[in-house]
Amino acid sequence: MPYLTQSEIETAFGANELADLTDRNADGIADRAVIDAAIGRATGLIDSYLRSRFTLPLTSVPDLVREISLALVRYYL
Repeated sequence: MPYLTQSEIETAFGANELADLTDRNADGIADRAVIDAAIGRATGLIDSYLRSRFTLPLTSVPDLVREISLALVRYYL
């Protein structure tokens, strides 16, 4: 289960920055597949750390996990 959505990423970074980071075909629109791949990588990394202490998927996402996920997604993009 991903810890955030594309709309949350867009809210955090802005639509223009998201398009700049993900627009692979130069049409000015953010590429959903690129965003989903970054979310998947971030979720996988976070899950690898949480799995030893918590039952996954988490029933609610703590703010810290959401912030870490945002930082990782931005890094991967």
